Amino acid sequence: MTATAAADSRVDMAIVATMVLIVAAALLAPVFVGPVGRAVTSLFGRSGSAAPMLVRAELTASPRRAASTAAPVIAAVGFAVLLSGVVETMRVAYPAGDALKFAGQVIVTNDGTPGNTDEVVAANPVGKAALPTRAFVRKADGSTVVIDALGSRDPDWDRPGQAVLGESVATWLGLKAGDQYPVRFADGATVRLRIAQVLPDDPARGDFVLARGLVRDHDPAALNDDVFVPEQVKPVAIPGTAVHDAVQYALDDYNTDARLTDSLAAMLIVIAVGYSGIAVANSMAMAAHGRRRDFAVMKSAGGTSRQLLAFAVGETSLVVGIGAALGVLVTLPPLAGMASGLSQVTKTDVGLNLNLSTPAAVVLGSLALAITASAVVTWGTVRRAVV
Repeated sequence: MTATAAADSRVDMAIVATMVLIVAAALLAPVFVGPVGRAVTSLFGRSGSAAPMLVRAELTASPRRAASTAAPVIAAVGFAVLLSGVVETMRVAYPAGDALKFAGQVIVTNDGTPGNTDEVVAANPVGKAALPTRAFVRKADGSTVVIDALGSRDPDWDRPGQAVLGESVATWLGLKAGDQYPVRFADGATVRLRIAQVLPDDPARGDFVLARGLVRDHDPAALNDDVFVPEQVKPVAIPGTAVHDAVQYALDDYNTDARLTDSLAAMLIVIAVGYSGIAVANSMAMAAHGRRRDFAVMKSAGGTSRQLLAFAVGETSLVVGIGAALGVLVTLPPLAGMASGLSQVTKTDVGLNLNLSTPAAVVLGSLALAITASAVVTWGTVRRAVV
């Protein structure tokens, strides 16, 4: 479904598909852990050590017990790969798409100041320089709402007494071209404007566009947005401004909004790993309790506490490794489909991007938690084991 979904819905489908596959892999862990574990331990069968043989026998005899450790690892690692993959791929895709929209322009932005002043706009007379304000308008049902309006110096829109609306806003307000419409500004003054045109929605133009001078007259404190200057015209950077090319501007703009996303993703990953650690610790405690007779038999056969502890830690490490591999493998195909959808949406070449440090940290954290729980519980069980 992810592969055949429309480009704009492929991101959501990829997230749903990944979560479904993670749950499926966790539920089917008893099916996978045994065969994979036997295949891995067979590689060490010629070493002459009894440990691979014991691990192989345990995985064959009790695959569900091993799966109870692997399942939470699959969930934690898969969730970490999902979140880090989505965040990192979007970090590449959306700035690339925005940079494509801004191609052929350089952008004058504020640097260390709340916004651009009229002096900055005057120094760069060519290019888009929007002046945002808040306006109080009346909807078709008679209620008053506040909307964002833009003052424009574009000759097509900078016409006193007129306003240009996007189709969505016009429908929402119940307006059409030619209507006379009262607009109240920040200073409390109400001005009747003629709706000159209703055009298809365009974020670059704005949804409610007014004459620039009208906005400045009624909102003297308004600060200008970034100034977009054609690259063939040399921009002027005065104190308190900085000049960026399209790529750098898109990256800076995206990173500003992505900080909250990064924090949320990190918090969710930490929670997932924390619950995985609790599940692994509980599973190891129950498994060790169920194996107390097995440990007693191995001790009577000459096994030392250190050997039994090494056996338990080795088996736990193998199971965690299998769980981590399954968590990664079931996550990558849907994420690749998501990257394909983002390529079509942004009209850029986007591949799957992963912050490898995040999945690696989750795998190592899960391994450390599992080994610690296994060592502590096994050591206590072995010391009390009797035939």
